[in-house]
Amino acid sequence: MERAVAIALKAREETSSNHKVATLGRIAHNDFVQRRLTEAGIGCVDSPESLSAGDVLVISAHGAPKSVYSECRKLGILVRDATCPNIVKIHEKIDFYSNSDYFVLVIGDPTHREVAADISYAAASAAAGNASDAEGAVSESGARNVFVCAQTTFDTKKFNLIAESIQNFVKNENKTLVILNSICYTTIRKQAEARELSSIADMTIVVGDPKSSNTQKLLGIASENRKPVYLVEKVSDLRSVAYNKTNITKLAVLAGASTPKELTMEVIYTMEQNKNADTAIDVNTEAKVEEAVAETVTEEVKADETKVEAKAEEVKPRAKKKDGDITTMEEAMKAGFAPRSYRENQRVKVTVESVDQTGVNVSLNLGGKNDAGFIAASEMELDGS
Repeated sequence: MERAVAIALKAREETSSNHKVATLGRIAHNDFVQRRLTEAGIGCVDSPESLSAGDVLVISAHGAPKSVYSECRKLGILVRDATCPNIVKIHEKIDFYSNSDYFVLVIGDPTHREVAADISYAAASAAAGNASDAEGAVSESGARNVFVCAQTTFDTKKFNLIAESIQNFVKNENKTLVILNSICYTTIRKQAEARELSSIADMTIVVGDPKSSNTQKLLGIASENRKPVYLVEKVSDLRSVAYNKTNITKLAVLAGASTPKELTMEVIYTMEQNKNADTAIDVNTEAKVEEAVAETVTEEVKADETKVEAKAEEVKPRAKKKDGDITTMEEAMKAGFAPRSYRENQRVKVTVESVDQTGVNVSLNLGGKNDAGFIAASEMELDGS
């Protein structure tokens, strides 16, 4: 999401004021981000027809149907493509298997923009969000070859169950079945952590926009434990959350993929300032807290097509607390998990993970855990020291 925002802002900076710059739909399901783009002079349109020749259309990280690109070429509209690289690879796979005479089945929300983009790359395709619909789509297709992939933010547990159901459905029908577990690794990790943390917490707070698919997935996972779960879209929403009850000794804080880190930290900081919660577990910054908290360790699952099975994430309990471990939000903030821990122009050591024309993805080691970030090209300057 940060990469897509950086591409949109750069497009506005480089485009003449005589021409519009707009995103195709909301670039992220988050009002905080959307307001930032609006203030920068970036609009939001539902289709290329809303723009004129010379204007710029920014494709969000979700991707867009193939028809959008051809329509832009026809109208003379410039395209800045912020489609997630992982989704681009999925489109390439879909295109390959479709051209190899495979029926394409996307497991995900049929109404989601990412899924709509996915199926546009196949000659014969369908989308399904449950096992019954998936089996029905395969049966109605009449295809002998079937390629199955997933929406990148789909529930991992649910995908594995649907994939298994499809395997059992076709095993006696002389069909060739290829299954690509294309769920994003970050999604797999966050969902595994959400299951682990919400299971040991007395209450869970999910920070994010209610329109975000990823946020809703985390909300659903946390609700599986039948403990209090609250969705917080902005800091003021905390007023309606009873996190100061005496029976709340462990509090889990989860953040959706499109949730700005600043918002997550503001929520945690506000709770700490009010001193209404003894502990907080923050997936977004990955702070270590509370002796009883278990750390979720997941194997990096790369998108890999398989005809029979996909690797499952491995969950191991964290070792007993050692000296120096962070156990409270106060200690976490002092260790560098709050904005106030850094001063302007302070030098910190980071590891460069990837670089492209929009900026640099980096990771920063804090308290023994890695936190990732994105630095837009417009905010960087060279320093030879």
